[in-house]
Amino acid sequence: MNITIKELCKQIKKSRYFIWTLVDGVHYLTNRHWAIKYAELPREVLIQLFTKYAAIPEEGKTIIYDWNFGDTVHDKPVNVAKVFDDHSVNALPGVVTAFIKSHNDLNMRVINFDGKYVLVNNEYLKMLNDYQNSTPHGKGMNSAILFNDNTFMVLPYRTTTDTAGDIQLLNDLLVS
Repeated sequence: MNITIKELCKQIKKSRYFIWTLVDGVHYLTNRHWAIKYAELPREVLIQLFTKYAAIPEEGKTIIYDWNFGDTVHDKPVNVAKVFDDHSVNALPGVVTAFIKSHNDLNMRVINFDGKYVLVNNEYLKMLNDYQNSTPHGKGMNSAILFNDNTFMVLPYRTTTDTAGDIQLLNDLLVS
């Protein structure tokens, strides 16, 4: 798998809300901004998860961690597999650009889907070993973006307007 374990563990550690589901032998991990699926968890990831939960979900179950309430809840499975499946149908290939839009402390990587630009938290993309050369797949500006043969998914920032001519600027820069 094309995942940087160190970056994945870093994201797990800093997530204030986290869901770990085990269904049909596949582990689904998500903080509701990104999701990843593993048939077999790497040892380092399992250790990081165990420090957060002090438990491993049973087959067909979910463990939810909520930092705000200091709770760990064992619950019925969250159907993350359906989210992966729904977003992979009719997904179009895109291109990870070299452009980053910065706002305060946030760096958003620009991904181009045939002239439609999507902004994604660059910290999440660092979980991929070679995100610059990866081919993302997605359906549009407000749809999840899939990487790594549909094993890693990230949600884009929702944008509704072309603030300050960003789209025209990106088109001009990509053409030159």
